[in-house]
Amino acid sequence: MLKKFENWLLQNNYKPNTAKDYQYRIKRVCKKEDISLDMLVVNIANVLPQYELSGAKSEYGSSFWKI
Repeated sequence: MLKKFENWLLQNNYKPNTAKDYQYRIKRVCKKEDISLDMLVVNIANVLPQYELSGAKSEYGSSFWKI
């Protein structure tokens, strides 16, 4: 699934390093949340906002998005 996402990013003019970085970040969120990639996909609307600027995990998210 991550490889398909990487290919989609590349087809949509994202740089190769960005596509790889997004894969790493997705894996990191899954590990932090202790969920599978499939579960993240199902719950992305609930998980992602927690890591944004005003989210409950924004401190982790701000360092997360700067990596």
